[in-house]
Amino acid sequence: MARETPSPTPEARLTVEEAYLALVGTIDAAEVADQIEEGSADDLRQRADDMWEAYQAGDAEEVDKKLQEFSDKLGEAADKGEVTLAASGRIDDAFQDLVLAIERHPPVTVEKDSHEENGGAPGPPPWAGDGKGGGNAHGND
Repeated sequence: MARETPSPTPEARLTVEEAYLALVGTIDAAEVADQIEEGSADDLRQRADDMWEAYQAGDAEEVDKKLQEFSDKLGEAADKGEVTLAASGRIDDAFQDLVLAIERHPPVTVEKDSHEENGGAPGPPPWAGDGKGGGNAHGND
């Protein structure tokens, strides 16, 4: 008996970057069409940008915080009539695509390289001393 596998939707294949760019593009399109007030559009774009930066930095906690802020601000703008119902729906759809993309590809914590902490210059190896050594070859320090 053949098993049916649901085919993935096009949105399911979006990378986080593609979903982020689609979200910003959806906000931009709504603004150009006068379906969202400029201040609300700027606010949502800034929150999307902050989320993207946190994602690239591998800060999962900050990504979650920024996603929640975005969702809250979109709801607030809709409640105040600063965005049309149609535009709010399109922006929310793009936002949900972003959330799904992040769930499929969670932020990866980026470990700081010890060279970065040193201003880019490699430090001495951990076994290097000052070269003066306090011991002797006989083990009698």
